[in-house]
Amino acid sequence: MDSYGWALFAAIPFAQGAIAAIIYGARRRRSAGESVTIASLSSLLALVGLLAVALEGGVCILMATPIVLVMAIAGGLLGHVMQRGRYDAASLAVLVLVAPAIMGAETVVPRETPTYMVRSEIVVNAPPATGGT
Repeated sequence: MDSYGWALFAAIPFAQGAIAAIIYGARRRRSAGESVTIASLSSLLALVGLLAVALEGGVCILMATPIVLVMAIAGGLLGHVMQRGRYDAASLAVLVLVAPAIMGAETVVPRETPTYMVRSEIVVNAPPATGGT
């Protein structure tokens, strides 16, 4: 894929945040603040890991961090709600498969690169040359 899509910036952080909150709250129920904190920390750790192995540049990671954190927090809140035991194996499977499904959908739907025509002209407000020096 030539460009990054919704899966990278939205689906993966959301699912990661939800799964982190569910795992963190598996033994005992955690507060919403704890769930959001662990979801955010898991995403920040992933971003630091990307930076450490030089898969992305620092500026790119810095620009993506707000989007990633918002999606991780939303996922953490979902994971907090799911800690009440209102989930089953199918719910967890959906969380795990949401990002690959969106990645697959993004590759199936072709995106046409917009084409722009650039027209340049130079206007010189001077009399035409008379052919001498």
